[in-house]
Amino acid sequence: MYLDELNRCLGCKKPRCSQGCPAKTPIYDIFNCLKNGLEEEAGRLFFENNPLSYLCSLVCDHAKQCYGNCVLNAKGNPIKVYEIEQEVSKKYLDMLKLNKPVPNGKKVAIVGAGPAGITASIKLALKGVSVTLFEANEKIGGVLQYGIPAFRLDRSIIKKYEDILRSLDVKIRYNTLIGQTLTLDVLQKEYDAIILTVGLQKASSLKLEGEGLSTTYYAIDYLKNADSIKLGDKVVVIGAGNVAMDAARSAKHYGSKEVYVFYRADESRMKATKKEIQEAKDEGVIFKLCARPIKIIEGNFIYRNTEQLEDKSIRDLDEVDHAFSCSNVIIATGQETRMDFNSENLKYNKYRLLEVDENYMTSLENVYACGDIVSGAKTVVEAMDMAKKCVACLYDKLQID
Repeated sequence: MYLDELNRCLGCKKPRCSQGCPAKTPIYDIFNCLKNGLEEEAGRLFFENNPLSYLCSLVCDHAKQCYGNCVLNAKGNPIKVYEIEQEVSKKYLDMLKLNKPVPNGKKVAIVGAGPAGITASIKLALKGVSVTLFEANEKIGGVLQYGIPAFRLDRSIIKKYEDILRSLDVKIRYNTLIGQTLTLDVLQKEYDAIILTVGLQKASSLKLEGEGLSTTYYAIDYLKNADSIKLGDKVVVIGAGNVAMDAARSAKHYGSKEVYVFYRADESRMKATKKEIQEAKDEGVIFKLCARPIKIIEGNFIYRNTEQLEDKSIRDLDEVDHAFSCSNVIIATGQETRMDFNSENLKYNKYRLLEVDENYMTSLENVYACGDIVSGAKTVVEAMDMAKKCVACLYDKLQID
């Protein structure tokens, strides 16, 4: 129960917890509902502000957002907003029955069924828009389905969102890659608007010798089928972000006896959340820091020791290569956009991300974009929030009340 946490809340008029949330969740109003016994209303406020509220309560970096911004951090005991959100949002989601609105005659295609695509689909369908959701894989969820390990995120939750989409008559076309046989040009003729939400689907290469070996994997590919890929007993993971932590923990979870994370700098420079790093350590993952990858050869990972200078730059301590024996290597150093929409007029910036205007429209008329394909790698809640803003712009364009 969340009553004890509610009673500790100071009821700030300008709650830092809300300001620290990318979705600006109206926590003050929600807590007032709960204090007055209006739990269903509180759940509705969570959901209307953020359709992925329950998911975000599970996967957000709360230490940097609601929890980490609570004024009670000064006393060392902040309010666990995410635990309250988790309990209330789960109950609301379990009993949720959405009424299908009267169709307004508008048709929108959404390409990519990750967090941004799911959010946009729900928001538009609730306005009476006929939505078709195109997904390249056999299941919806994007990073939720194929990036976050199942032992961290129960797949039944994603199935619940699939049920919500179907209840709103959202048509889902699985295993459909837009840009090959079915092009944007075709979709432009058949829909009033298109929203691209495909995320970052391609692994970034380190351009190391040995990346093509049978014992080398890219994390984004490994995590799609981690339970069925048999790694050896001793695994090296290269990287320092949450994806690297997920890959390392998955390798450990699915049977590798020794898992090592190699990173060129020290722990202070790691992009993964402190929580994910600590959980990896707790599960037995070993960290080899200040070690720069050089190449991969069969049965060995070659690296050099580094040092971090005062200006935060990294340099090799010497020119000595060290060999670290291992059975497999997983590269988890970033992802990038697949530029395969096959449209000459679709403009990208120097970071290989889609260019959009202030209304989230791309260089193609009535083709919008949001999420990681526009912003680069962000969190689930940030992708959701951008999708919400993109859809709001589309309301105006399509003259939807």
